Amino acid sequence: MNNGRSGHIAPLLALLSDTQREVLRLRLVACLTVEETAAMLGATAEEVRTAQNQALYVLHQGVIAPRRGALRLVPALPPETKPDE
Repeated sequence: MNNGRSGHIAPLLALLSDTQREVLRLRLVACLTVEETAAMLGATAEEVRTAQNQALYVLHQGVIAPRRGALRLVPALPPETKPDE
């Protein structure tokens, strides 16, 4: 089913790392648990949760924020990384 939105999502998915895209695919499309996804990727459950949250943040910024007039298409930063001020 193509509702014409795939053209808007593809550029946003390109902003994600390979791991972030794979985590979303396994969690949202394949409906795997965090633990199952971690096992598939050879990662910890915490790494999967972090990658998923970062990926969803990037997608949120590209889909929701523009509707509010605040477009910020930046890759999510790892939790321990702070942007330069």
